[in-house]
Amino acid sequence: MFNPNTDQIDFKVAGRFKVDFLSSIEHKDRPHIVISVRNVGKKKVNLSVCENRIDTLYLEFNDIHFDDDHAERYLELESFLNNLKLEDGKNKDEIETIKNLKRNIFTRSDAMVIKEFVDLHIDNINMIICQCEAGISRSSAIAAAISDYLSQESSGYFNSYNYLPNIYVYNLLRSVLCSDKKPAII
Repeated sequence: MFNPNTDQIDFKVAGRFKVDFLSSIEHKDRPHIVISVRNVGKKKVNLSVCENRIDTLYLEFNDIHFDDDHAERYLELESFLNNLKLEDGKNKDEIETIKNLKRNIFTRSDAMVIKEFVDLHIDNINMIICQCEAGISRSSAIAAAISDYLSQESSGYFNSYNYLPNIYVYNLLRSVLCSDKKPAII
């Protein structure tokens, strides 16, 4: 069983063109999971077979940055969209168009899926590979939030020239993962 006081999970952050090398070649002997994020409408990353890749989670959302005020308004819109029904005076096409707007952005539902995925596999891995299109923003935000969740150091993602974590993704994911922990200083 994973113990945050004694066990450490290694994190690798990668772009679309490096993730397969990390997972299938460089770290093929280490039990790991991959969290793969692609832009809306892009094809899933092709990953070679690797017996030590325990599982892969594929997510689809664009790299949209919000400040806190816009994020709060979006979360209200998300709640409204989730509760939209045909009897609300909208036809089926209008509802589908509105809900398609929601699919472009990271949601609380996406954050909950990541939490469930990590919780499911944490006892059987020693590495998490986070991948987005460029390996700079969404993937580093996800790695930082999961690092916080596992009581590991996350400041390297914010103090590096290699990463520019998406603060909206980080804060929303961290709020789901670490609901019982102290707030982040971001």
